Amino acid sequence: MTIDQQYRNILSTCKFIAKPDTWYVEGTECKVVCFYIDFNSADKAFSDNAAIMQGYTNEIYKGFKGDLPRPDEEGCSLDEFFIYDKDGREISELTLSEYRGFANLINSLN
Repeated sequence: MTIDQQYRNILSTCKFIAKPDTWYVEGTECKVVCFYIDFNSADKAFSDNAAIMQGYTNEIYKGFKGDLPRPDEEGCSLDEFFIYDKDGREISELTLSEYRGFANLINSLN
């Protein structure tokens, strides 16, 4: 399995929660539509990528007459989100190598 596939397998089970002062409504969960960049090193943080994300925003555009927040899809950096793994641990700034070590440590304690 390539490094990119390993990152994507982990990220496919994660929750992405919007940080304050970003495009999406703070604290709301957003979904990945597609990533922009392939991960090519196990020493990149999970947040070191960009993606088209789907969620809710309070941003408006000229001529907008609907209710806020409104659904939207927008390309953005993953550093605009807190990334939580399937067990609820924040992994945003961890690399794949660090995450593997962390997961192995947790598993050895169980």
